[in-house]
Amino acid sequence: MNASAIKFYPACLALLFFISAWGGAGAEEAAPVPSAVVSPARVTTRSASGRFLVVGSDSAANSQYTRWAEDIAGLLSRLFEAALPSFTRTPIEIICVYGKSAGPALTVDCRPGGTTRRILTVNESRNPDYERMQESLCALLLDGWVEDRRQITGRAPGECVVPGWFSMGVSQNLAAETRNRNRKVVTGWLPASERPSVASVLEWQSLPEGWPRNWALCGMVVHWLGSLKDVSYLAVLDRLAEGRPVQGEWVAARTGRTGSLAAMEQEWRDWLIRQSRAIQEFGALSTVLMEQLKAELVLVFPAEPEAGQRNRPLRRLNPAQVVGEKERSTALRLAAAEKIQKIRAVTIGKAPELVEVGEAYCLFFESVSRDAWNPLVRRRLARAEEAFYKLAKVTRAREALLDEIEREQVEDLSYEGGSDSAEPNLEKSRIDVYLDDVEKRFTKPAANKAD
Repeated sequence: MNASAIKFYPACLALLFFISAWGGAGAEEAAPVPSAVVSPARVTTRSASGRFLVVGSDSAANSQYTRWAEDIAGLLSRLFEAALPSFTRTPIEIICVYGKSAGPALTVDCRPGGTTRRILTVNESRNPDYERMQESLCALLLDGWVEDRRQITGRAPGECVVPGWFSMGVSQNLAAETRNRNRKVVTGWLPASERPSVASVLEWQSLPEGWPRNWALCGMVVHWLGSLKDVSYLAVLDRLAEGRPVQGEWVAARTGRTGSLAAMEQEWRDWLIRQSRAIQEFGALSTVLMEQLKAELVLVFPAEPEAGQRNRPLRRLNPAQVVGEKERSTALRLAAAEKIQKIRAVTIGKAPELVEVGEAYCLFFESVSRDAWNPLVRRRLARAEEAFYKLAKVTRAREALLDEIEREQVEDLSYEGGSDSAEPNLEKSRIDVYLDDVEKRFTKPAANKAD
């Protein structure tokens, strides 16, 4: 190697080092730097029966879901008049997620990827619809029931075959108040010619989009099937376990002597006519009932945990205090959704005036459950409170009027020696005022009651 080459060699090494260093620096800038992802702690809670497994960020909130799921399972068992399978080996999973980017409000995975898992994912940040959530849980319970009946009869495991009309219809029949509401919706469907036929409803593997009155229609179809002598809910499960669909021809063969679809549709229409004529409202209005409704308006739910606190105390809030909450916790919103069913259980079968007031509070708690805009929540509460106190005032006046009638009848009988012809001497204007007040309050056009 000559002298010039020796002098050039260190310069080449320096140039190569500079190029490699520059390229390496550029590569480091181009490479994505992994950021630390902090995931909230996940807590798993198993329900009392072992049928449900809830995964969430808080054990107290998980317990709300386990109690809700167990209640739904109990109602389903009573509706079918049969014991639910245990599901202890493959419990239904309820996974709570948070954040708008965590997916849709509700996701139902029935045995994904050929597994035995049944998963209901609830994104609480999207305020899932309560009736949809209940139907989703029913769908998973019914699928597990179908699979259990497959095993009993020695059949091989199959796919999820529970149609949407059946899971929604069953869900709509778990509470008498929902069934009564559906009766009014379906029998009042105008024009009746636009109401889907039974045969078309039985084809709904998934529910059609649109107004939720289709949910009411599914509920009434399932209610009707349960009233037929030769069709039972367990027979529907067995049919599905056999891998055969529950369609119009199968139902028609069990509804009439002819066994035709036309005869089935006619029997369905006749049954709806009888339902529309049924007396749904009974019982008298009294201050006792008003107090029962008022007592039911209190929300009870677990408080937010404090540092180092194991057991969460219960909070009790009246409607005004609920409105005053700065942030509506998950436990509060879930309690509000459950409160709707409890209010309807109190008012069902009572005087229509009381039912109307109860529904006004249901609208209020519905807006709380989905964390609606606060002015809307306040407006709905104001309307419910106004309706309640006005009805309470009318009820007290009515009872005072009846007390006076009874008192004057007793006085007249004592003065006239027990004559049967005695009539109370009342001021007609007082009766007129009472009747006018009731008529003005409870005969408003439907347009005036809209939000």
